[in-house]
Amino acid sequence: MQWRLALAGALLLSSALVYGSARDKAFVSGPYLVAPGAQRVTIRGFTAKETRWTVVPLSLGAPHGEEPAPTREHNVELTRLPLDRTVEVQVLENGQPMEGGRLRFRTDPGPTGAAFDFCVVGDSGGSPNRLLELFGYTPREGAKHRPDRIVSVMSAERPQLLLHVGDVVYPHGERENYARAFFRPFRPLIAAAPIAAAVGNHDLKTDAGMPFLQAFGSKESPPLSEGKYRSFDYGPLHVAVLNSNVEDSDQIDEQVKWLQNDLRTAQRPWKIAITHVPLYFSSDEQRTSVGAAQQRVCDALRSACEGGGVSVVFAGHHHWYERSKPLRGVVQIITGGGGDDIKRYYPGDFARAESYFHFVHARALGDVMTIRAIRETGEELEPDGGYRLFRRK
Repeated sequence: MQWRLALAGALLLSSALVYGSARDKAFVSGPYLVAPGAQRVTIRGFTAKETRWTVVPLSLGAPHGEEPAPTREHNVELTRLPLDRTVEVQVLENGQPMEGGRLRFRTDPGPTGAAFDFCVVGDSGGSPNRLLELFGYTPREGAKHRPDRIVSVMSAERPQLLLHVGDVVYPHGERENYARAFFRPFRPLIAAAPIAAAVGNHDLKTDAGMPFLQAFGSKESPPLSEGKYRSFDYGPLHVAVLNSNVEDSDQIDEQVKWLQNDLRTAQRPWKIAITHVPLYFSSDEQRTSVGAAQQRVCDALRSACEGGGVSVVFAGHHHWYERSKPLRGVVQIITGGGGDDIKRYYPGDFARAESYFHFVHARALGDVMTIRAIRETGEELEPDGGYRLFRRK
């Protein structure tokens, strides 16, 4: 009798593992929101078979959109959205409401108005062990390999925009790990707030970053960028999405020329940048450890940000929280505690540094941006309600 029970248990476990493995490895997601620009948003998703998506309005002012033909890579762009309004839409798949297809989000509020809330996270690409997950195992190391814990606290902040500073999927940005590391854990947030992401060095390790570009790329990227850098306007923000990885160092001169012109012509009140490898080094140890080629990339982008009026650069790569002192008008925030692992920060010349899993919540209101670093426990890492940054004029 006991051997039969053991055999049945083994067969059940094997079936569950096979099912979980197949589900996890498929590059499949329900509909989510990607930020293409002012008064626009893209509904994106991936299916195992070719289907046709149609977006129908469920609230006043919500737009209609549809794909011209069946596909497995879905992109429905909604344009001319009303300013600063909560809209609700339903995604139909082959004419039928699809699971997870009801999206409710706040539209672009325009360059002026009330407070604008956004969240920034980085290096979130870990994912739980598949076998332990089946038995309800809960790690005791904060959010290690549990980006869903970070997402849960971020969602409570009700951001209007989500920015990711790279290394979305570890260890190599594999297509088969996107479901576990990103699509599933981030689902509650990216169904309610559009996302934009800077490519990380780990994201580039598979097909030169093609899975990342499928998930986050934009057709409006500059011609020579290969889709890895761009900019967009949303709320009071002009966001420059940069590629600071040494793997693409041959692009740096063209990227700098583009960035200088982009910042010169930007019209939104706040100019900010997101990138993966930090542009500023708070210690000689950090600077020398990256090598001369990486230094050149970071220095060139840093100089363009300083000259172009950027107020804050959000970066990742280092698995801790770090806020710099104002450096030639720019503050750099490192937020690399999104769920992969945590490392001890280097001693350096910074204003604040902490080694915890965390994300950053920012609120722009007029000429002041309040920045709060928040752990998965809800504890805040900046004292007195957050760091207050004043916009560069």
